[in-house]
Amino acid sequence: MFAVENVRTPLQVKLMYGLSHVMIGVIVVLALILFTKNFKADVFDLSGIVVTGDSKYQAVNNIREEILPDLAGNAVDINLKEVKTAFENLPWVKTATVKRVYPSRISVDLKEYTAIGVWGAHEDLKMINVHGEIFDVGAEWFDAFKKYPKLVGKDEESVTVVNMYQKLKNMFLPMNAAISEIKLSPRGNWSVSLTNGAHLELGRGNEDQILAYTKIAIQTAQKVAEKYSKNLQDIKYFDLRYQGGYAVQMSGVSLIESSGLNNTYKDK
Repeated sequence: MFAVENVRTPLQVKLMYGLSHVMIGVIVVLALILFTKNFKADVFDLSGIVVTGDSKYQAVNNIREEILPDLAGNAVDINLKEVKTAFENLPWVKTATVKRVYPSRISVDLKEYTAIGVWGAHEDLKMINVHGEIFDVGAEWFDAFKKYPKLVGKDEESVTVVNMYQKLKNMFLPMNAAISEIKLSPRGNWSVSLTNGAHLELGRGNEDQILAYTKIAIQTAQKVAEKYSKNLQDIKYFDLRYQGGYAVQMSGVSLIESSGLNNTYKDK
């Protein structure tokens, strides 16, 4: 019968085993670091940006010139908030949703503004949407402004101006005209210019009052035109800012008459 003895490993051998394990661990860690670095450089290098959504006004060259120079890093460590901000600073862009598409791309979904008119002076390169939001546009779209009506007022009154435009825009169909400009003056007076060259001063008032004044102006203009054997399209100027009356100009006719209106005084 044999006895099994517990043979102790010499201390030197234990130290050699321990040192070997440590060295193997260090080698593995260094290899992983080197592999990860090369893997990121090769695989995760930013190779492209996929743009989806609204991109009517975003040319590829514009994105390349305005966005790419500001991007730093690869698809893993790039700051998505900075990418979002860069895209939202582009003309026409309302929001940008940015996501990583592994291994080496970024996806950007754009939502652009939908303009209903130019805001303020043409040289300001600003437009406005149906919600009264004012936004910048690129100079390359300047020629496109010509087909939009101009809305004028203080920036803080943009919603009021847009709402009034929406209410009034179809009221001038009897004159075969559309609004080319609507303005709310600093003193609160409304005026409208039409595509046929006519200009109407509507005076002060809330939305319901201005709508009523406009309706009266068109009806009165029709009667005046008939009285002088003119067409409604001959009306060039109509001013309701007289207390209890109005002023009207047509081709070859200029007059001021009392109508029983109680609007407001002229905006000097």
